[in-house]
Amino acid sequence: MQIKRFEAPTMTEALRLIKKEFGPDAVILSARSLSQGKGLFGVKKPAGIEVTAATDSFNDDTATLPIETKSVSTAASGIPGNLKGQKISVRIDDSITDQALMNSFQTGSKSIRKNIQPSSAGVEESFKEKFKQHFAHQGLEDVFIQEILTSLIRKYGSESEWGSQSFCSALMDVLSEMGVSVKPPENANRRQIHGFFGPAGSGKTSAMARLTAIYTCQFRKKVGWITFDTKRVAAAAQLQVYGKILGIPVEPVSSIKEFKSSLRRFEQMDHIFIDTPGMGIRDVQMMAELTEIMEHIHVNKVYLVASATTKNEDLLQILKAYQPLSVTDLIVSKLDETQSYGNVLNLLMHSKLPVSFFTSGQEIPNSLEMATLEKIVELMLNPVRESRPWHVPPGKTAEIIPYINNASRFRDHYVANHNSILFHHPECAWAKRIKPENRIVFQSVEDAASKQYIPCKTCCSHIPDIQDATEAEVHRVGNGQPYYAR
Repeated sequence: MQIKRFEAPTMTEALRLIKKEFGPDAVILSARSLSQGKGLFGVKKPAGIEVTAATDSFNDDTATLPIETKSVSTAASGIPGNLKGQKISVRIDDSITDQALMNSFQTGSKSIRKNIQPSSAGVEESFKEKFKQHFAHQGLEDVFIQEILTSLIRKYGSESEWGSQSFCSALMDVLSEMGVSVKPPENANRRQIHGFFGPAGSGKTSAMARLTAIYTCQFRKKVGWITFDTKRVAAAAQLQVYGKILGIPVEPVSSIKEFKSSLRRFEQMDHIFIDTPGMGIRDVQMMAELTEIMEHIHVNKVYLVASATTKNEDLLQILKAYQPLSVTDLIVSKLDETQSYGNVLNLLMHSKLPVSFFTSGQEIPNSLEMATLEKIVELMLNPVRESRPWHVPPGKTAEIIPYINNASRFRDHYVANHNSILFHHPECAWAKRIKPENRIVFQSVEDAASKQYIPCKTCCSHIPDIQDATEAEVHRVGNGQPYYAR
């Protein structure tokens, strides 16, 4: 085969040159226009046409000579590399025109585009299939999968690598536009009342204890607990144990009147946490009682605590059942007990409520984490990966201040009866019975101990016995209660 390049002012003239040298059976390999440029000594070169042609015919004089190759490379001629070896050719005859030649090249270009398009479409289809399979396996509803996928491809395409930073950022933007939101904790210095609601076993009490530990230990705030969960076996006792560990007062109440009295006693508290009994989705009576309670007070934060292990259909029923309480925030618990989080994302999309915290594990307070969009995307794409809780500095673990030291932050003073040897917390039932004329005030435990008073076993059981009291003589006072003379 002989291959040679021909230059001419026009296509017609170039074809004549090719026909003259190679004959009518020559095949055109490529053609391109020559732009006007400067030649030797700055003289302008005229614009023209460059055509590369080939022929299979040889004469006896040239058959033994090396083949003359004056062709343009595949890249330079505009032919894609994946079509190397294929030729876009036109048979040369006397009737050929420039327009016929261009039509031939256009036909070849269409063929090239047809070969390229299936490859691009294949990449997009592969991306869609992977996306659908992954999110369906996570339990996300089909309608949300299609909506997210459509928005993702329309805005960002399917070229981003799965799991890359650009892909995660695009996914966060799409979720945010679809109503998935997070609400970081507000200023801890602002006094607030927090209500915790949710089904039995969802983790309300644990979430409340973790958040309390952060407020008391990290932010040094005074926190008080009020619980309506007085019917469940050992519920109040469990809260009392938590209260002693965290150094906070706990008051069980069973009526709105008692509840209002507790609120008045907690006026000096920075934050008041309200614990409620677990309620089933069909417990109409309990919902009516909780709704009545909420109508008598202003609660700043109404948390609905939902477990990540709950089935998708049940989560939606729980959301519907708790709508009368005007829920403001979500807390998703037990993230460590599952590896499928599509039901959580379904809950966020259906409710349009912001999620504030995630909880996992049993540690207090290390297992509480502030909710972020990054965390939600991470749960969906990498369900087995864990991240560090938001409130714990790198390399350190959160520390709970012991009850005996923590108590002094809100127990500003102690009181005692002049006719007794016991000192009490001001809110103790025995302290409230002391007559004003017999009331003695101590600024600290040490102050009371220096005057030979010992702690009350009811309200100051956390304080170790300072000294052994000797009962010298028992007397009866007006209310029939004994006191010990020193």
